Amino acid sequence: MSSISIAVQSEEFETITIELSSEEVTALYKLRKENQQRIAELEKKIESGESNLKYAQSSRDTAVSELAHAHTLLTALGVADKTDHEESYRRQDLNVTTRIALYIALKGN
Repeated sequence: MSSISIAVQSEEFETITIELSSEEVTALYKLRKENQQRIAELEKKIESGESNLKYAQSSRDTAVSELAHAHTLLTALGVADKTDHEESYRRQDLNVTTRIALYIALKGN
């Protein structure tokens, strides 16, 4: 059985000798290759996740903008944006579909 000796300078300026058998060196080499492969896979997943995040954020921003435009249009058409409770603090925002239904109901009369 062959072994490898490595001398390492420590922080206290003493030399530490490490002896590894060829099996240990082979195991370390295989572990290093496996870790490099796993790191590459994880980096690819992160890159893909970041790309998906940017796409999702862009889609969300577009939807939020269109929703705001719909609310603005309905407000301009005179459709209420909140429920008509007596106490103002109990009034709730109406969603777009409810406001559209109100507009259709008002125009139907």
